[in-house]
Amino acid sequence: MERKRSYKLGLILCSLGLITGIIIPSQGIMRGASSTPIWEKMYESPNEDAPTQLLAVADGYILTGSQNRGSGNQTPWVIKVDLEGNEQWNKSYTPAPAAQGHIRSIEKAPDGGYILTGLAFEDDYFTWDLWILKIYENGTEEWNQTFNGVLDGPDYGAQILSTPDGGYLVSGATQAALGTDWNTDYWLIKTDASGNEEWNKTYHKESSDQGTGLVALSDGNYLISGLSKQTASLDSSFAVWTLKIDENGTIIWGKAYGQETDWYFAWENNIIETIDGGFLLTCYPKGDSIQIGSRYRIIKCDPDGNVEWETTFNGEYYDTPTVCLQSPSGDYYIGGSYNSLSDTTEKGDMCIVRLNNTGTIQGYITYGLISRGERIVDMVLVEGSNSSEDIVALSLAENEGTTPEYVDFWLGKFPKVNEIFGNPVSTTSTTTTTTTTTTTEEPTTPAGIPFAGILILYLTMSGGALYRRKRRR
Repeated sequence: MERKRSYKLGLILCSLGLITGIIIPSQGIMRGASSTPIWEKMYESPNEDAPTQLLAVADGYILTGSQNRGSGNQTPWVIKVDLEGNEQWNKSYTPAPAAQGHIRSIEKAPDGGYILTGLAFEDDYFTWDLWILKIYENGTEEWNQTFNGVLDGPDYGAQILSTPDGGYLVSGATQAALGTDWNTDYWLIKTDASGNEEWNKTYHKESSDQGTGLVALSDGNYLISGLSKQTASLDSSFAVWTLKIDENGTIIWGKAYGQETDWYFAWENNIIETIDGGFLLTCYPKGDSIQIGSRYRIIKCDPDGNVEWETTFNGEYYDTPTVCLQSPSGDYYIGGSYNSLSDTTEKGDMCIVRLNNTGTIQGYITYGLISRGERIVDMVLVEGSNSSEDIVALSLAENEGTTPEYVDFWLGKFPKVNEIFGNPVSTTSTTTTTTTTTTTEEPTTPAGIPFAGILILYLTMSGGALYRRKRRR
């Protein structure tokens, strides 16, 4: 079954920024409920594991990311589980010719099996290659390809999609030039069914541009989204930069959604097409540092990229959204973390926020212990009992490991999320103007990612041998 961000029957860090359109002020601290999952499982190695994306298939789910195999060796990791989270198989991969790697995205391949993208690297964590991996349904590797830009900088793949001709489209970033600031571009690569490059294009605004999200639209076009510096100055702040392109990578329009603070961070799963043909973005302003967000920011745009409404949500401490999806009824669900006690070391709970189709927050649920670091990184909507909507969520979670930052893959199923309710404050709306930016298309073959992109390895650099046990609370 193919992955969808909308309703489904049974994505590492990168930066996005945002501006205003129709603003719905912060909902503030609401009455939220602590929700116990129907089931939950942990999949782990003794040190840091980095979950990134979740794919729903007919008989279960596939989890992707990376694990540590000792001596700081970061290994791409794929886990297949049944509908109750019981492991069926797990496999790790060597992204030849590199020794290490990390998976950021997975998609069902049109000819069977699965197609994945991410990055491959040696011991030098600053010299990455964009990496594509094709596997059979049982996880056995079919082929893999790496792509390196002209400057031999840190290239990476963020999202991969199947195309109507049986090939693949990959978004990411590549280093455009060296200088006092790392000058980088969005990178888009089109391949055939065997991963051979057919064309590639770069997109540049002012300075550091870091592509992440890639969404196939119902009209046959695509959205690319990510972080972009607003000027070439080192002190320039960042914003979301979203491009609509056609099947050949030609820009239809580009919009920047202005920044509120110097940095935003988001994941590949923070942009979706909505039922009405528009799209939804989520991101977060930084706290006192650049790791944990101060609050959720959720923005709804029409098909031309014009802002229709914007909503914010926050607890008492630090909050970070990482994934969004929409149900057939039009409601939105935003997953992430809630009430982290520190903005440098995350010590909060998993969180799912429910909004109606006009951006009003209906309520939220949390799960976890406040002393642990937990964040939903991806989730899918599934049909529950009694016509309810359930969510299966993939999270990073601390699990009493060897260091305070030790995290593992966590998977759980939350029941009846369509019944999440709270006590939101009254809202008002203010209309402001969206910013349209001039975009420059550069059909070249360069390489890299800005210095900020180094943070995509936030959870990936440590070591350990693999073992398994179920999580118990």
